[in-house]
Amino acid sequence: MTYKAPTCVLFRPNQKFQSFGYEARDYYKNNPNKEDLTKWFYFEHFKMMLYKEKDELSKDTWLVESINVEGNSAKKMKAVDVFAAVIEFFKGHFLKALQAGISTDQLSLALEPEAASIHCRQQPVGVEQTGGYKAIASMKEGDKYIVFDQGGGTTDITVHEVKGPNSVKEIHQACGGHWGGITVNGEFYKFLVRLLGGFVINDVKKHHSDAYFELMYNFEHAKICFKEDTDKTTIRIPVAWLETYKKSTRQELIDVIPQTNFKNQIELKHGKMRINHNPFALFL
Repeated sequence: MTYKAPTCVLFRPNQKFQSFGYEARDYYKNNPNKEDLTKWFYFEHFKMMLYKEKDELSKDTWLVESINVEGNSAKKMKAVDVFAAVIEFFKGHFLKALQAGISTDQLSLALEPEAASIHCRQQPVGVEQTGGYKAIASMKEGDKYIVFDQGGGTTDITVHEVKGPNSVKEIHQACGGHWGGITVNGEFYKFLVRLLGGFVINDVKKHHSDAYFELMYNFEHAKICFKEDTDKTTIRIPVAWLETYKKSTRQELIDVIPQTNFKNQIELKHGKMRINHNPFALFL
C-alpha cells in the first residue's frame, strides 16, 4: 500500500469502465478470472496529459494504454471518455461514501493545498510570553509560509500570508512543474533499458504483464522507504524477468552484470537486486 491511491483506470474491451485505483491495478495485475486482458484498456498517470498537452487537448485527443508494447498496434481511447468515466466514478463514490447524512450547510470542499494551509495555521511554531507564562504560539498576522503540493505528476508551490484569525492571502500563486514522483520512476525505467535492453522489457510486457507491473511496484516501495543511513537498497526481481532475459540473450543476468558499467553499483543475489545508494539516489 502507498500513501495515496494510484492514478490508474481499467476499461473492458467494449471501453466500458471497470475499476479505478487499487482495484484496477490489482485486477489487471492478478487477472483473477483468467480473462484475455490484451483486449482490455489500462491507463496509468493519464492525468499528466492535462499538464503536458494542455494547449493541444481537444475532444479528439487520444490516450495510449500504459502497457503499450513497441512495434505493436497500440490500443487507445479518446481522452475525453477516460476522464469522463473517472469523474463519474468519483461522483458516485463521493455521493455514496461522504455526503450521506451531511447537510449542505455543514459541508465544505477544499483543494489539497488549501487543506494543507489550514493545517499549517493550526501548528505550533514558537513560544510566546503572556503574563509571566510561556505558551505555544501559532502563526500571527503577517507571518508567511510556503505550501508544497508534491504529487505523482507535478510539484506545485504556493506562498501564503496570515491576514487574520481565520483568513490568509495568497501572495505567490501556485507554480511548479513536472517534477512529481513518476519522473523518478521514469529514470528507473531508463536504467532497466540500459541494463536489460528494450527487447527484453517489451517481451516481459507482452507475455508477463503481471511481472512487469510487479517490478514497477517493488521499485515504488523501495523509493518510498529509501533511507540514506543504509548502504544499499534491495529490489526483488520477479522470476519472469530473469527467465525472459536468459531466453532472449542466452545468458544469466547474474553473470552479465559484472561485465557491464554497473558492476560496482549493483549485484544480483537470490532474485534480489541490491543497488548502491549513490546510483539509487540518481533515481530520487
